[in-house]
Amino acid sequence: MKTRVVSTAILILLTAFASAEEVAPKPEPGKAVTIEFPEMPPTLYESVHHEGTKPAMTIALPKNYDPTRKHPLLVFLQGGDGSAARQANVARAVTEEQDFVCVSLPYFRKTMEKPDIKLLDEDFKFEWPLYKTMLARLDQLVPNIDPQKRVIGGFSNGGHTTAGMIDNIGDEFTGYFSAYLFVEGGSKLRHFDRIKGKPLLILYGGARGRDWDGIVGQPAREAGVRVTMHKMENVGHDFPAKEYPVVRQWLRELVK
Repeated sequence: MKTRVVSTAILILLTAFASAEEVAPKPEPGKAVTIEFPEMPPTLYESVHHEGTKPAMTIALPKNYDPTRKHPLLVFLQGGDGSAARQANVARAVTEEQDFVCVSLPYFRKTMEKPDIKLLDEDFKFEWPLYKTMLARLDQLVPNIDPQKRVIGGFSNGGHTTAGMIDNIGDEFTGYFSAYLFVEGGSKLRHFDRIKGKPLLILYGGARGRDWDGIVGQPAREAGVRVTMHKMENVGHDFPAKEYPVVRQWLRELVK
């Protein structure tokens, strides 16, 4: 009788695991799936908006996805509070849903005692282990991402977060990613030497009157970074669709 009870319990557990596997979202070519991480702390977006959204990562496979070959990766981080990371529309539009696996990640802050969307050094250190967990899940779901062609960056806070990770995480972060994108962000990067020899694309608004080349471009070149600067004419603090082709061409050159 005891043996039968144990066997039944094991069968129930196996059935539960099998059911979990069946309902787990699977990335498909040309489509996006959102993977939730309910065990993680609230995202910056949730701390600001209080909508009950769980931490999540969105993965979108390109329309020409081929499981038999390696694909490059583009992680694009949104500006402001980062959104709930439940779509990857900017990255998909930039790449025209070709070649690149596109991913959206949220932001996390160590504390929200002051409800501010500005991320600090302590926040980058806090969120990197969370990002690692999300990226490990990505590697499980899409095991054929090319480890030599992983790009990360974003607009405004997305550029700042990328720069903050370079400065505060260092080798573990720069060892994972091979190229970087700053769109109206990332101007506080200090450790340019940590991305020596790697590509960095910087898009900046021409309407703001800021010396982006002097602040970021020149020190990047002096450190041996393969930096490309692009001035977005008549654009303020924005990333309009008319500028997407600049990023698209840069990405395509990277993966030739």
